[in-house]
Amino acid sequence: MSKNGWSQGVGQLPYISMLLGTLVGGLIVIWGERRYNQVMDENDGKPVPEERLPPMMLGSVTFTIGMFWLGWGGAYGNKVHWIVPTIGAFFVGNGLMLIFLPCFNYIIDCYLLYAASALAANTFLRSAFGAAFPLFARQMFVNMKIQWAATLLGCLGAAMIPVPFLFYFFGKKVRASSKYAFVL
Repeated sequence: MSKNGWSQGVGQLPYISMLLGTLVGGLIVIWGERRYNQVMDENDGKPVPEERLPPMMLGSVTFTIGMFWLGWGGAYGNKVHWIVPTIGAFFVGNGLMLIFLPCFNYIIDCYLLYAASALAANTFLRSAFGAAFPLFARQMFVNMKIQWAATLLGCLGAAMIPVPFLFYFFGKKVRASSKYAFVL
C-alpha cells in the first residue's frame, strides 16, 4: 500500500492516463498540422506562424484544468475514487503535448533562418526550469500538501492561458518589431 492507500497497481494508473493524454494530444497536433498545411497552401506556401497556436490555446486550458483536477482529486487517498485523479492526469498530459509541440513549430515558423538559435534559447530556458524545479518541488508538495501545491501550479497555468491567445491575435505585430523574425 502506498501513502495514499492505493495498491501498487492502482498507483501506476495515473501514469498510463498521462500517456494516453499525450497520445491524444499528439493526434490533435497531427490534425492541426493538416489544417495548417491547408492554411499555408492558401498563403502561397508561406508560413503563417499564428495558425500553429490553436492547439496550444486548447492545451493551455486542458493543462490548467488537469492540474487542479489532479491536485484536488489525488489529495484525499481512498476517500476519492482513483479514477478522479487519473482523469486529471490525462488532461495534464494532453495539455503538455498540446503546448509543447505547437510551441516548437511556432518558434520555427517565426524565426525561419534563425530557428536553430531560437530553439536553443527555448531549450536553455526549459532545461534551466527542469534543473531548478526538482530542487524545491518535493518540499513544496510536502509542505504545501498536494492540493495547494497543485493549485499553485494550476494558478500559474491559468495566468499563462492568455499567452497563446495574445500571440494569435497580436503575434504579427510583435514579430514586425523584431529584426530576426519572419513577417509576410
